[in-house]
Amino acid sequence: ADFVYADGSYHITYGDRDYVKSVWNRAGVTESGVFHNFYYVTSGNGVNWNEYLIDDSGTLYEHEFWTALVLSDGRPLVGMYKYAQYGNVYNIGSTVLLAEWNGASWKKSIITDTTYPDTSEGMGLGLVVNRPGDYFAAWDFSPPDTHDDEFRGRYGNIALARSGSDNKWTSTWQIDPFSLEGKAVLQIHGGKLYFLALGDYHDTKIYFREYEISQPPSPPPPPVPDFKNAIAPQVFLLLNN
Repeated sequence: ADFVYADGSYHITYGDRDYVKSVWNRAGVTESGVFHNFYYVTSGNGVNWNEYLIDDSGTLYEHEFWTALVLSDGRPLVGMYKYAQYGNVYNIGSTVLLAEWNGASWKKSIITDTTYPDTSEGMGLGLVVNRPGDYFAAWDFSPPDTHDDEFRGRYGNIALARSGSDNKWTSTWQIDPFSLEGKAVLQIHGGKLYFLALGDYHDTKIYFREYEISQPPSPPPPPVPDFKNAIAPQVFLLLNN
């Protein structure tokens, strides 16, 4: 799934092939789908490995296999797209599981909206660490109805979210009013957040976005800046067009 090498240690996530379930495909026909348990392994020499089970819910689907792995103060922070079907419709009801290793166990939470059943949120998940406890994520947010007036894109939505001081991931921002069509890549450097991904099923291109995140809100700044107030005007650039 993902691979990170840092400070002399190897970090890998992957899925096995443990479940076969009957699912609806995009054409509305049932078929057999393979689902995975989700694992994390780490090694200091690339020979001897320590393995940890992250999730055994059987919701990591072979055709919607979206995961993310970053390190926070040397500890793994892992995201997984939990596939679901609601009302016998392909890819409806999906969520994002976030798992953070505390040294002894995984602290797990669902970081997307679960207040209504027909969501479709989290595909293409990307993660980045600003500092320990302060994380950004981007994902596709394109259900038939978002139940959110700030996400009403004609061709879907790409969401950017920040963990917040309460770690509830309630602060979100619409990057673009169209769908994410691949994995979001996020980086932070010099007080700026960079986003790169394939987007817009209607007119697909690679999109690059740059956000200033070092500028605090004013006046007065809270202890942990509110995400929407902390984001300065974006710099929008479009590649290969």
